[in-house]
Amino acid sequence: FFFFFFFLPFPSLFFIFFDNFEKFILFVKMAVVGQSKAKVLKLYKELLWAGKDYPAGPDFFKTRLKQGFLNRSHETDPAKIDKSLELGEFIKKELVALAALKKYRTLKRLYYDESESAQVTERLLRACESGNTEL
Repeated sequence: FFFFFFFLPFPSLFFIFFDNFEKFILFVKMAVVGQSKAKVLKLYKELLWAGKDYPAGPDFFKTRLKQGFLNRSHETDPAKIDKSLELGEFIKKELVALAALKKYRTLKRLYYDESESAQVTERLLRACESGNTEL
């Protein structure tokens, strides 16, 4: 509600721009919705970028993402919009983790032999069972 504080030193400006208080409240609500819109667009772009490595393919992810955003496009309550933005941020973090896991598994498959990997896993399991901290 930065706009309200702008008019505090100049009360006459308030009456020049807004002839009644309801118009002022509507103006403030529109500004809040505008800020939310920018956050939503930013999240949408970030999710599109993070979904390019999605296992089912980027086209599948893009259609699902678009449908998810369209399903919530009617929301006007700022609290619900913020909750949806938090959910979107969580999904973005999960996508980044999924991409990192995919890259890790690919590198492991390329640089480690299957028998060597099985031996390391077996040693780790024996160490955990015996309680030995030294490998």
